[in-house]
Amino acid sequence: MVTLIPVLAKLRIKNIGLIDSLELSFEKGFTVFTGETGAGKSILLNAIDLLLGGNQVINPSQLLSVDSDICLIEGFFRRNSLVNSWLKQNDFNFEENEFSISREWRLIDGKWKSRSKINGH
Repeated sequence: MVTLIPVLAKLRIKNIGLIDSLELSFEKGFTVFTGETGAGKSILLNAIDLLLGGNQVINPSQLLSVDSDICLIEGFFRRNSLVNSWLKQNDFNFEENEFSISREWRLIDGKWKSRSKINGH
């Protein structure tokens, strides 16, 4: 069976919502976020949405930590044939079995500025 969707292997979050620093690793299989109301499940899901370019769920400035001037979300994904094809078409050439997508916000002159990268580029 060939997986056509990249699989999230690891998630790093810094200064997002009430989270100062968090690193989650996801092993093969099914992962569920559970917890009581207010435990932070929606922060994780909104962070993944923002990492992948979405702004539909929440305004980023509502999720970023007000006590910091730098916020970061970084996801590490397992590669598959579909991902390899897209990376090649877009001139990303690297040999690792995983690739990363990161999104960083910096507070500059009172406004949040965002930058996204694939494997640091």
